Amino acid sequence: MSKAVVIDDDPMFRRLAQMMLKKKGVEISEAENAADGIEMIRREKPDVVFLDVAMPGMGGLEALEQIRQELAIADTKVFFMTGAEEETVKQRAQELGAAGFITKPFTAEQLYQALE
Repeated sequence: MSKAVVIDDDPMFRRLAQMMLKKKGVEISEAENAADGIEMIRREKPDVVFLDVAMPGMGGLEALEQIRQELAIADTKVFFMTGAEEETVKQRAQELGAAGFITKPFTAEQLYQALE
């Protein structure tokens, strides 16, 4: 069974991702902020992380930067979820090794593709 962590400050998007992923048999955990999400990644070692770009406090880019600096979780597969795809954000995310972008509102198919 695959494991995923969804980190998003919007409970609606977390709930939607959870419903879609559970249909595929994915074990899912969710966090409403980056700090809690990073702790969850350390603890649960997920196969994939879905990370919101814009959140209060630590944003998605900062969170990915921190993930990449920690040896134990540095190779975690991270997809950004965002409503706005700014080129500077995309470029920085690629530099940090993001696996890709999923545009909100997302579809179940987009999430499933990220699991492959």
